[in-house]
Amino acid sequence: MKRILLCILVVFVIIFLLTACSPKEVLHLYIEIESEEDATGEVYPSEGEYLYYKGMTQTIAATPSENAVFVKWMIDGFEESKSSTTITINKDITATAYFEKEKPEYTLTVLESYGEGKIEPSAGTYKYIENEEVTLIATPSNGWDFEKWQVDGLDYSTDESTTIIIDKNKQVQAFFEKEPIKKYTLTMFEPEGQGTTSPASGTYSYEENTEVTIEATPNEEWKFIKWEVNGEFYSTQESTTLFMNSNKEAKAFFASESEGYILTTIAEGNGWIKIIPEKETYSDGEKVELEAIPGDCASFEKWHGDILSENKVIELIMDSDKFICAYFKEKDNPPSIEITSPEPVPEYVSDLSQEFEFVCYSNNEDVNISEISADVSIGEALLNYQIDEDSGYGTLIWDFGTDKTINCQSYYATITVKDSCENIGSKPIQIKVDNVSPELDFEVGDFKVEEDYIETDLTWIATDSCLNKVSFGVNKGTITELHSFNNKGSNIWKIPLDEINESDLVVTVTAHDKAGNTESVSKVIPVSKLSMRVNPESAGIVSPVAGDHYYPSSVKIDLSATPDPEYAFDKWETTAGSLEDANSPETVFVMPDQNATITANFATIWKGFSENVSKIGQVSNVEVDKPVNIEEGDMIVVIIHTQNRINNDWVNDPLSSQGFSLIGHSVDESNYERPTVTAAYKIAGNNEPSSYSFKISEEMHWYIAAICINKSAGIGGVVVKDSGENSVETITFDSVTTTSKSLVMAAITQRRSTESDYNARSFVVPQGMTERYSNYSIGTDKPSTSGASQFLKAGETIHSPTYSWDYTGRATGIMFEIFLEE
Repeated sequence: MKRILLCILVVFVIIFLLTACSPKEVLHLYIEIESEEDATGEVYPSEGEYLYYKGMTQTIAATPSENAVFVKWMIDGFEESKSSTTITINKDITATAYFEKEKPEYTLTVLESYGEGKIEPSAGTYKYIENEEVTLIATPSNGWDFEKWQVDGLDYSTDESTTIIIDKNKQVQAFFEKEPIKKYTLTMFEPEGQGTTSPASGTYSYEENTEVTIEATPNEEWKFIKWEVNGEFYSTQESTTLFMNSNKEAKAFFASESEGYILTTIAEGNGWIKIIPEKETYSDGEKVELEAIPGDCASFEKWHGDILSENKVIELIMDSDKFICAYFKEKDNPPSIEITSPEPVPEYVSDLSQEFEFVCYSNNEDVNISEISADVSIGEALLNYQIDEDSGYGTLIWDFGTDKTINCQSYYATITVKDSCENIGSKPIQIKVDNVSPELDFEVGDFKVEEDYIETDLTWIATDSCLNKVSFGVNKGTITELHSFNNKGSNIWKIPLDEINESDLVVTVTAHDKAGNTESVSKVIPVSKLSMRVNPESAGIVSPVAGDHYYPSSVKIDLSATPDPEYAFDKWETTAGSLEDANSPETVFVMPDQNATITANFATIWKGFSENVSKIGQVSNVEVDKPVNIEEGDMIVVIIHTQNRINNDWVNDPLSSQGFSLIGHSVDESNYERPTVTAAYKIAGNNEPSSYSFKISEEMHWYIAAICINKSAGIGGVVVKDSGENSVETITFDSVTTTSKSLVMAAITQRRSTESDYNARSFVVPQGMTERYSNYSIGTDKPSTSGASQFLKAGETIHSPTYSWDYTGRATGIMFEIFLEE
């Protein structure tokens, strides 16, 4: 039974620990090496599995061994070419270092070419890694042909462009050779009619591009009509030239001058000439009508030669031989096609069924549209159209197949239009189809406080080959880009503190691809209230200022507490979350996922006070009660005022017997009737007596003050001032500049000179000081006393502090610093 109860207790404790604590998420980093045989390296951290809290960073580095080279890091699918890089652990990560064998270098020597031409690489010496492929390109100059490549003196390739594998040192050379001279044949036929030609009839050979002059000379009473070359009209000039770029045949035509005038007509293009009347020769003054008749899909353009006109029908009078040419132009303009909707045609689409409206029209007069067709590279095309003679219009519905998943792939459609003259026009449509939404993942880093705002990094990865952009939406603050590369990046989310309230912070990241598909991921960051309090309320100031503030969980907040002069910082207290150091005025607070209240506690420096005065007559025992609120470690300061001097034995015995140490003591052994002030201190223990008693050497009037000081750090800067034999109305101390936070204490004892001024009771304390106690005696030779203090920060100065009163008498005073904890 006891064992069962013990097991139940252990289980309960484990459940309590698991549910009561919220540990940081622990993630894994796996370090791996991929390398070739005998070509590896070292990695830092070494191969293995490592554990990290989420958000921690780790620098990884790869160092190749001898005869190896570092290739890359692959970090969860992302390539990093730097051998050393730093990664943030926001999820489980595998980082693999790749090494490969260091490859030797070989030399490729490119020799000067044989012949004339350009080569790439140009002549020279080049270094390449083993097995690297090099492309050789040879371009012959005009009049030259490429012959071959030689490698290491052996024929390698006759292709102008070829590749070579560098597996050893090699030499290459390109060879060019002059092109062979081309020759063409000119055949001169026997002329028709009577006359001669030059060259005479026969066959002749000429080099390519030679210009050959041919001449026709008619015999007497004969005239030259024309040249025909390759069976077609060539010229009406007796002397003309031929450009020998192919084999040619030439024939001269002569006619008898007695036969009348000859009409020569030529139809250039698709058409013919109607001649009325059509005769071999015409008499002088005879009228001839010519009509240009175009063929199918052609149009008449103009007459040329011995008459210039654009009229289809012309009339001429035969008063000499005439040469007339009719020019016909093919109706060969291709039809035009316009996509009218959508306009413009989208480059990227997500819908797997696309509809295009189009119009088409002929660009040739009197030519009609005959056919419209469509072709697509994927799916089916449904084409609906109408033709209205020389124009047409319709709709192309392009269906890719609704059951397909297509991720950013290019496809093509073509609308083709043919007219009745077989002219063809086409309109290509190229679009990239993507009906897959991007994959998106992002992380929100830890927030950090910067002056008047908080900020964090947003890291994202978007997977989509057609990715266009990544956009951000936040309910508070702004987003700025830190860096981005291809499909991943980092951004900074900055939120002014005065914008944050009880509402949670929301960030939405959206990946957009170029086809309009989107993927959005939102994350909500809970916000909790942090209430800053000061105890006591007027004891100091805190940062963040006292009041309510709002922060996301896990943010680190710098706290500071600055006490007012009469207070010292004590400690921080919080209802939730964690403090780095609760006892330091400057510390760091980690915001929990719940509301929290932080209180800065301050302690008063002037904690307690008690006093006593000799009642009747002169007594030799000085007593004072222990000040209230004393705690162990406090400083207790006693200041004793007497009417006459006290000899020095008082310092060495009564003070030390009570555990006090002397701060300062004014005494003049030469004159008994001199007022005295003595200051001493001790550090309180855990069992202080209820009162302190000091035996002085003689009976006299006295006054004693006991002060309890909190957070003291020592005594310094003691100054004693005395009026000597003179009766005065003021005492002035030296100026003091503090080196640390201090409580400056000044005290005086004044002895009246005459009985007549016993009603005078007014002290004026030094400017800036606060009177802490005073005692006014009535009668001659009785001491009147006053004590005052002022809190100073490090580096502050109290200038010539002066005590004054409105009657004369001997006086003495002491001023000292009580150093305080910062």
